[in-house]
Amino acid sequence: MKDARHLDANELLALVSPEHGEPAGRVVRHTAQCSPCRLEVEHFVALRNRTRVPAELPGEAALLRAYGLLRSATPRPAERVRYARPRLVYDSRTEAAVAGIRAPAPGRHLAWRGDAADVEVRWNDRGPTDAGVLTGQVLPRGELAGAPVGDVWLEQRGLPVEWCLLGPSGEFTLPAPHGRSWRILVRWGDLKLRLAP
Repeated sequence: MKDARHLDANELLALVSPEHGEPAGRVVRHTAQCSPCRLEVEHFVALRNRTRVPAELPGEAALLRAYGLLRSATPRPAERVRYARPRLVYDSRTEAAVAGIRAPAPGRHLAWRGDAADVEVRWNDRGPTDAGVLTGQVLPRGELAGAPVGDVWLEQRGLPVEWCLLGPSGEFTLPAPHGRSWRILVRWGDLKLRLAP
């Protein structure tokens, strides 16, 4: 004999999601015989499957914008002593001078090699109307312990310290330095570097 009473909300939930308990025998039998209830269960299962898909995580750009709202304080002089000083292995201006090139280069390219990471920096010199942009990348030599993002500071004598976020890819962008007295500080998890030309 067919059970005329249709499924209520609790019985539907028991069929659709196991965390609501095991469905009663009557519920299972009724669903097998009643096509409107069976169709309703199928719709609820489809809805459950669609909503259980984990939400897509925000992209790297969105995460960087969010982290960028939280500017880190510049390291104190006492902390900087513990920052490693990688060796400057390439300077495009020095290479041009050694090669006997006298024309001024429109930009500069520097590379440092350290025990824990390599760093590469490039920029075009400032023009009369151009502020110039420094781009760089930190390339760790192994797994990085600590935060997924870091901080980069550009210190120049007589000017405010510039700061930017170091993303998970290790890339960063700052205003181009001017003058000869400047240094870059990098803090990325347990990696701490002090770079100077």
